[in-house]
Amino acid sequence: MHESSASHEDPNMTDDLYLKILARFCGPATTVKVPWTPLPPLRTTQDAVNFTDTCCSRLTLLPQQVNVLHEAPPRLFACGPPGTGKTVVLLLQAVEWLRQRHEVHVVSTWKYSRAASLRLRAQLLASQAQARKEGEQEDTAITPVNAVSMHEYNFENGLDDVDRAVEELACLAKGTNLCVIADEAGPEGCNEFKIFCEKLLERVSGLHLWAARCRHDCTPDAWRKEFFTQPLRFAPVVKRKVAKSGKFCTGNVRPYSCSNVPSPTDGPPVIHLNHDVVKHTCSSVYDCTQCGDLLAEPPSKRLPYWPDRRVRTLQPCRKQQQQPEHKHHHNVLPDYVTRTWF
Repeated sequence: MHESSASHEDPNMTDDLYLKILARFCGPATTVKVPWTPLPPLRTTQDAVNFTDTCCSRLTLLPQQVNVLHEAPPRLFACGPPGTGKTVVLLLQAVEWLRQRHEVHVVSTWKYSRAASLRLRAQLLASQAQARKEGEQEDTAITPVNAVSMHEYNFENGLDDVDRAVEELACLAKGTNLCVIADEAGPEGCNEFKIFCEKLLERVSGLHLWAARCRHDCTPDAWRKEFFTQPLRFAPVVKRKVAKSGKFCTGNVRPYSCSNVPSPTDGPPVIHLNHDVVKHTCSSVYDCTQCGDLLAEPPSKRLPYWPDRRVRTLQPCRKQQQQPEHKHHHNVLPDYVTRTWF
């Protein structure tokens, strides 16, 4: 038996020869460059808010959503809790319809879907303007400026409004084709939207209608149903707050599933804003100007005030490091705020 000592190096073994031996038994060595962006220093509350916004604003799709967009069924109903990419899927499919030179009709079916519908319409118009600017849609006669239109209804008024929506949209169909998206489709717990889809399909055989909402009950039978449950659009700290909502107690909204992609940050502290029926001008929070102004303010303005807004920087390790004592606690953010950032 030949014995060798690790302390004795073979003078004939060079680095090049060592790599050749490894390649003989394991295959040639491969160098892979992995892009890496260093974590920016988070010294203030605003830094943490900006970093979380940057992470959550990146367009990320799961394989399930990519497959749905690739297959592009004519009729789809996306269900799942908030922030799981339902609206993003509707938006991307509508952009594809525009690219194929179809007209897209954004339909709001009740008062609680109006805000989401207005946002979708604005995003589609911005996408169309950007495509036209880049020269992808130069022929405006084929792709008119008004290729995106919005229609507002309130199915809570009953079947009369449903019939009016079916009649108006059927008249806008180009032959047998009609492209419709409906986000936050409702009313929830009622059959009006289901009846609307079935009647519109009877009138327009080539109907392309993609809809989305949190609840999965009262959905059309002929529609393909997809459940999105992994959060994509907000930090984990928001997910934990939303999961405690009363919507999950009815059993009509599927709970969040565990994400396979770790979040780069847990997110800054959650701020609760209350709609004051007495002091605010509108009784409904959806039409309240004061609540809209509060949401539009920078989050740092609503956080507790510290004169220098300094925070302790925590190292991204599992064990909480012991922090030094500070004589002036009013100048430092509390521990529960900084812990949520890493």
